[in-house]
This record gives sequence, structure tokens and C-alpha cells, in this order.
Amino acid sequence: MTELQKGVALVGRPFEGLAATADCPPGEVLGRLATLKRSGLIRRFGGIFDTRALGFSSTLVAAAVPPERLEEVAVTVSEFPGVTHNYAREGVAYNLWFTVGSSSPGGLDETLAEIARRTGIARWLRLPAEKVYKIGVKLDLTGEGGGGDSHATPADPETLDPADPETLDPADPETLDPADRRLIAVMQGDVPLVERPFAEAGRQAGLTEDDVLHRLTRFREAGWLRRVAATLYHRRAGFTANAMSVWRLPADRVDEAGAAMAAFAEVSHCYRRPTSPDWPYSLYAMIHGRTPEDCRRVAEAIARVVRPEAYDLLFSTKEFKKTSMTYF
Repeated sequence: MTELQKGVALVGRPFEGLAATADCPPGEVLGRLATLKRSGLIRRFGGIFDTRALGFSSTLVAAAVPPERLEEVAVTVSEFPGVTHNYAREGVAYNLWFTVGSSSPGGLDETLAEIARRTGIARWLRLPAEKVYKIGVKLDLTGEGGGGDSHATPADPETLDPADPETLDPADPETLDPADRRLIAVMQGDVPLVERPFAEAGRQAGLTEDDVLHRLTRFREAGWLRRVAATLYHRRAGFTANAMSVWRLPADRVDEAGAAMAAFAEVSHCYRRPTSPDWPYSLYAMIHGRTPEDCRRVAEAIARVVRPEAYDLLFSTKEFKKTSMTYF
């Protein structure tokens, strides 16, 4: 399961490679994966796409909601199809954090305006990613690494994405033909865990297996597709603590610190975001642990490396929504 999070090869029988790693027959691997899927440990298996590279706009939003209205507002926010993640977080006035995306910057503006109209939220922060240092939830289920150790462990190079929005070359809509769009629509969902998953994806998209593999390889080479992998339900995997760490550093040290944070195996996402007068934090790193104390130990270890002016840990207290972006 740890390996499946890293992505499978774009070949006809991708689980054979996992079987070799696990030293067991392919059929046994599929049986184990089916059990994990039924238990809810695996959320989905499919394509992990780069939202910006596909030409979509997205942002993180932090909203200050009166505590007595938090549940009501969160439910309304989650009703918007462009909202993919929505969490309550404790310890700060900005207690509702959600991500929202759209096929255009103008559409994103319209969605946020409608959310404000329907919820009455007057105080919020719009926090788009200015730079990505790491993206990829790859939890260690073996017990052999991470888990709050007070030292950095090497990051998987495939999780590092140094692209800046202003230099990123997004997909030209004209380069995506109808078959591309059908395939992305299938792969953004939950692909069955079967011996030949790409053949099944092709059946749903009206394509041959070879055509699916050719197109996915092209998507990956263009940077539109990060990988085809499993995403887990963190809490059922034993990682019940989830902390968004926010960091204040001098502007000339942010990039260096972001790269250092990305080297921690317990960090799944690391971004630079804009600051504001009442929110001076420019770096954000998602830390996962089996306990809150695990997350605190990792944050302390990061602090020893990056030497911030200040930092805080915002633990999630409730997950209102978590889904993948719908592109087509």
C-alpha cells in the first residue's frame, strides 16, 4: 500500500511490479487491494493531475466564521462543486479552511463571490499557491520511516514541483481533443483495481488500452498528469493527526526553507502563499502523524532546520469534504 501511493507504471498490468516489490503473486496483491478498498482504507485509485498545468485556477481560502455558525457555513461551502477540500481547524480566528477551483480565474472569482453571498462570510483570506515545493500524500504504512522522527528524510524527487505559476506553461485547450477529455474525466474518478485497469479505463472512455497508455504517457510528459496512484483515508490508515503548519520567515529565506521542509517525509504538501497584515505566514506545510505529538515533534525538527521567526500548528478537527477536482 505504501508503494501504491507512489504511483504505478503506465503498462498493461501495472500491479505486477507491486507484486515483485511485495514478493507475492499478482493475484494476491489484487486481493489485498480489494480488501483495503472495501474497508475504506483506499479512497480512490486513479490519476493525480496538476490543476494549474491543465489550465485551471485554484486557491486556498481561510475564513473566520463565528463558532456557533461553523457547521452551517461549512455545509453550505461544501455544496459548491468547485470546493474539493473543506476542514475545520482549531487555534486561530480563521477556523474554516477550504480549497476551491475553477476552469478560469473569472470563474473562481464568481464562485467565491457566491460563497460569500450565501454564507455571509465577511472576513477571509485568499491564499493561492505562489510556489510549490512539494505535493503528494505518501504515508509510510510500514512503520520503518517517518512517524515523527526528529530528522529530515529524503523526499521522493517526483513529489517536488518547483514550478511558479507565472512560468508554468498550462495546457492549451486546443491540444486536448475530445478523447483526451473523456480519458481525463475517467481517470479523475475511481478506476477499478483490476488486473488491467487501463483497459477498463479505456472501455469507459471509448478507447483501446494502447491508446489510453499512449495518452497518459503524453499527459505525464507534458506535466498534466503527476502519477496514477492510490489515495488513502488517512485516519483509517492510523494517521489520525493532521496539522497545517504555517511559518513566518524573512522573504529572502522562504525558498530555502520551503525546500528544507519538503525533505521531511512527514510533510505531504509545502507551498509559498501570500501574506497579509493580520496573517504574516508565507510558508505552509501539511504534517501527518499518528498522534498530535508526532506532528509537534516534526514541527520542532523543522524549526531547528529553518529557524523561523514564528510558526503555528493548525490541527484539523473535522473534515467536511475531501474529493478530487472535476476537470471535464
